[in-house]
Amino acid sequence: MMKQNNDRFYNDYDCLNCKLIKKYNIKLMHNIEKYMYIKENNNKPKYLKEDKVVSFIDQISNIDLGEKIEIIKEKGMEGLV
Repeated sequence: MMKQNNDRFYNDYDCLNCKLIKKYNIKLMHNIEKYMYIKENNNKPKYLKEDKVVSFIDQISNIDLGEKIEIIKEKGMEGLV
């Protein structure tokens, strides 16, 4: 069952890759291109919803990592709570 679920998630990633690469203007490094799988032709992900993935990426992209590092230095991981 676990293998089957992993395959389904990989299928979802393959369906979203093209849209996300275009949306965020991602330049793939030559040495990883051979590991990227892209499914076009209106393939839809089953589990990962595009709007939720984009929202997650946008939220994570707005985190100031420098600020978080300083908090951890001063207060430890407990400071992030």
